[in-house]
Amino acid sequence: MKILLISLLFVLSSFSQVKDCPGSQKIFKGECYSESEYQTIEDFNTLVEETNLWRSAAIDFLIGLAAQPDKIITSEELSRIHNNGTLKYRDLRENFYKYINKVKYMSEIKTENVYFLEDQKSGEFKSDEWFYESFKDGNFLLRYLLSPKCSKLNLDLCAIDGRNKTLDFKLALASAFILYDNYTLVFAQFDNLSRKSKLDQIINSDNAKIKDFLKEVEEQYSSYKNYASMVRTVETYEKIMKQMDSMSIYTSSFEKYVDATIQSSYLYNKRKEISSEDVWKLKRKFAWKWIKNKFNYRTSKVTNGLSKAFGNTVGLVATRKGKLLDMKESSFSALIGKLKSQLKPMDILLEKTPFRLTDKFIPGHWGHVAVWVGTETELKSMVDSQGKRLWDYLNPEFQKDVQNGKNIIEALRPGVQVNSLEHFMNIDDLAIVRPNFMPESQTEYIEKLKYYLIRANEQYGKDYDFNFDVETDKTIVCSEITYVIFTDKELKWPLDKAVGRYTISPDHVAQRATSTAIEDSKYSFTPVVLYHDGKEVNSSKVQRVFERLLDGDYDNL
Repeated sequence: MKILLISLLFVLSSFSQVKDCPGSQKIFKGECYSESEYQTIEDFNTLVEETNLWRSAAIDFLIGLAAQPDKIITSEELSRIHNNGTLKYRDLRENFYKYINKVKYMSEIKTENVYFLEDQKSGEFKSDEWFYESFKDGNFLLRYLLSPKCSKLNLDLCAIDGRNKTLDFKLALASAFILYDNYTLVFAQFDNLSRKSKLDQIINSDNAKIKDFLKEVEEQYSSYKNYASMVRTVETYEKIMKQMDSMSIYTSSFEKYVDATIQSSYLYNKRKEISSEDVWKLKRKFAWKWIKNKFNYRTSKVTNGLSKAFGNTVGLVATRKGKLLDMKESSFSALIGKLKSQLKPMDILLEKTPFRLTDKFIPGHWGHVAVWVGTETELKSMVDSQGKRLWDYLNPEFQKDVQNGKNIIEALRPGVQVNSLEHFMNIDDLAIVRPNFMPESQTEYIEKLKYYLIRANEQYGKDYDFNFDVETDKTIVCSEITYVIFTDKELKWPLDKAVGRYTISPDHVAQRATSTAIEDSKYSFTPVVLYHDGKEVNSSKVQRVFERLLDGDYDNL
């Protein structure tokens, strides 16, 4: 009778669509809930929706990679993988674990030790505690004497506490299945890609904020302990559902939604096809994969170390000063003033230093690339569509550098830093090339410049990439600075492949400023200033001389 009365009250309270709830209660699908209950509903719904969006975007990305086996992962895609992919998923995963950890003890209790006793406290009991709580149960003494001293779980499905614990249990199970499905439907698909090892490396080693994230996920996914816990939990869930059905317990709209989330899970429907042997095979597979990845990582680290030692040693060797620096102080000051009046935000600077030994090991004419970010006055004067100054998109350290007259961002052996034009000018040749694709509209120009400025700001402080690999986000090489700032797909930056890595050289950057590149697309650059061998090239000859330098045609300058 008690069960029937409670069920009837639930039904009557939700009969038809509730339009108003008493006091501070809120409505969800026509039912009234307390503020704390409604907050749980809202939080879980939001979490599931965000996960579905993440999963959909990840699958679309993987489909794109599968359709293009030799596709180079661009700098923008690397940022998306890290920020919208790994970091976003880490946050989602941590939020799901809050539900799982809240009732983790339930998953450790054997299904046969789950009871549905009325008028008794819901929760976990040791068998000796259970005896004192349940001594009125005439048959319990025998059960107590024959059973091992282990944890038991009681759920009084007629009491609010028991119903709340049941819902918490279901939320935890739904969360676990969502996490299992995320791996199965997204991360496991790496095996179908030709560049799966590269994706593994990107997720585990390339993100400065997370290390070995995919490895951690795979260890959880292939854990036999987790598998055993999942089997036990599903059995308990099915026992609860059967008991609720036999007692005609009313289920709220939200609880039905949680049940549907569990029962629609990919792995829930495949659970009977998975054995403990499958889990052990998976664990061995992951172990072998990470042994190979560790070896590749160490090889890459050794290569990076050798290259760093070589670069730092050779970089110290210079036979003289650059011709643009080695002039009278008054002439140098006039040159700096002239160049500053010509430079605009996002102009690319190319340099040649034939007096440095490192220059001999760089293919082509140009040896280094940098980008002019603009002055404090310029960046403060430009306001975007949100009413925010472009200046405010720079981090404080970057701002301080600019205030100190440092306007050039460049990747040097110590790392990515901002330097002054005076510091940059210890060179023989200088070319300033300007993007042809900046919008004419001031509003659109500011938005475009803002994007490039944010990209530049994201590089600030990164380590130098002695592996010269454009498919990394954690480190960066000098000529890559333009590649990671100007991410427009239409630019189609030329790249070379060496020792299994895609690289970009300063001459590759310069190739986007040739007459052919300009004729082919507006997504190109125009040489606007050129100095060769310490002397300025007449403006009418800049394009022609620039291309001959690029071709190595020094005899016909």
